[in-house]
Amino acid sequence: MYRIYSEDGSPKFGYTQNFVVDNQQDLQDIIDNMPDLKMGSMAFCIEDMEFYIFDGEGEWEKIKF
Repeated sequence: MYRIYSEDGSPKFGYTQNFVVDNQQDLQDIIDNMPDLKMGSMAFCIEDMEFYIFDGEGEWEKIKF
């Protein structure tokens, strides 16, 4: 299960979205269900306690701090 908790951006440039997901499968579900997902959108995965960012190639990449 995933939930959008915020959106940032503008109508001119598009909106990035921030998500909370239960597990990594939910990251794929977001891609499958949201074809207009913008690069820079982010997700926090509860299962592995990691943050992910949606890249320009249409994939979720783990953020390394």
